[in-house]
Amino acid sequence: MHDRTRSAAFAVTKPLAPLTGVGLIGLEWQRLRRDRVFWIAVALVCLALWYGLANGAAFMRFQEQTIARAAAIAAERLADAKAEASARDAAGKEIGTFDDPRAAVGFESRFLRARDCLAPTPLAMVAVGQSDLLPTCIRAGIGPLAFFTASHEWENPLRLLLGRFDSVFAIVTLLPLLALAASFGLLAREKELGTLPLILSCPVPITRWLATAYLLRALVFIGLVLGALILGVGAVGFDVAAPGALLRLSLYAGVVAAYLGFWFALAFFLDSRGGSSASQALGFAGLWLVLVVLAPAALNLVVKSLYPLPSRIAFVDAVRRASDASARGASAVLADYFHDHPELSRGVTRRAEIGSRRLVVNTATEAAARPEQERFRRRNESQQVVIDGLRFLSPAIVFQQAADAISGNDASRHRSFVEAVEAHRAELRRFLTPYFVSDAPFTRFDAVPAFAYRDLSIRMVVKEALLGLLALLVPCALLIAGGIMGLRRPLLER
Repeated sequence: MHDRTRSAAFAVTKPLAPLTGVGLIGLEWQRLRRDRVFWIAVALVCLALWYGLANGAAFMRFQEQTIARAAAIAAERLADAKAEASARDAAGKEIGTFDDPRAAVGFESRFLRARDCLAPTPLAMVAVGQSDLLPTCIRAGIGPLAFFTASHEWENPLRLLLGRFDSVFAIVTLLPLLALAASFGLLAREKELGTLPLILSCPVPITRWLATAYLLRALVFIGLVLGALILGVGAVGFDVAAPGALLRLSLYAGVVAAYLGFWFALAFFLDSRGGSSASQALGFAGLWLVLVVLAPAALNLVVKSLYPLPSRIAFVDAVRRASDASARGASAVLADYFHDHPELSRGVTRRAEIGSRRLVVNTATEAAARPEQERFRRRNESQQVVIDGLRFLSPAIVFQQAADAISGNDASRHRSFVEAVEAHRAELRRFLTPYFVSDAPFTRFDAVPAFAYRDLSIRMVVKEALLGLLALLVPCALLIAGGIMGLRRPLLER
């Protein structure tokens, strides 16, 4: 209290010139330096941000290790297939079809252990997004691909439900409250301390003084947050030389600054409306609860009510029943298949019969499961359309969507990955089909088609980030304008 009184008294004794422009900023900086709550809030922000980045980097390393291990296993099993084939050729010994790499069906089921993997982007550590729910790697093969492909890693269900504590979680949930502690109720507290008349006696409009106070706190707070973010990203292994890395980091920093600017603008607007500091804090906390907690939960409820997803258990059961039915009627299905594809009906040995049966059963099972897959896909796309349309109701949703897109852990990127996986499986099927129905031994181990994923264009990432930036800056500008208009009212009316 004594520091505030001395600062206000100092302002009274100064002439007009120092209290305009740089002089007013210098006075507010002197007050800000003595504000312990502000610096405690900044320290907590840095700790939360660094902890979130460390968690995100740990999960990113887990993904990279998973991809490396999948590649090593695939190379090892391919080498085993070559060695086994050479040994069997030298010994001239026949073994079971499913154990023989010289049979295409045996190679595909036992030795083909390639995984189609989605590599993390250079900035994946800032937002885990949906990558802990969706698989990083999917096994390559010619069998039916379940559209709800699930990860096979063990994970705590509660963690999957609540999400990981990454930098986006810290920014979305904690930083608004710490920004409130660092800035709210500047005018209300001066009124409660009895120092407002001293400030009003200075030859400085109250609008300029309060705007300067909030602007200085916002710039210092946001600047320190961005500095801590860049320092933390560099410390956890950010690859500056990766394509698009600096652009992604710049976009993320811009979206973070706009999101925090919204909350400072909200605090300024509430302060301009009058009332006690306690009532303003309660109002800010209530709006935080609505915008950060209740609005996303309500949107999730609305989306699930309008477009409920099909039961995954029912889908798995339908696929299993379709597979059993196809296996029981394999002879009839095989006859129909060869009637439609006479060029493939050359096999006469047991190996060719097994391969042909496996091929047509997989094809029939996939055809039976396709309607349910398409139903799930349409529902999922409809949900995303609703989310994209209603996300502007909450700055938290806008920021989350933009951050996920910048980090590369969003649903759109994973959908394009699944489409690439399906294309690779179709290519594998075209390559292996002639060998499944042929008597000739399979020897083209090095010619197996490899997975090639073409990542989303960086323009799409920029577009999503700029849309989020605009959706945050517009309400921020409206709140600032409303706050300035509120300050123009007589003090007794506020």
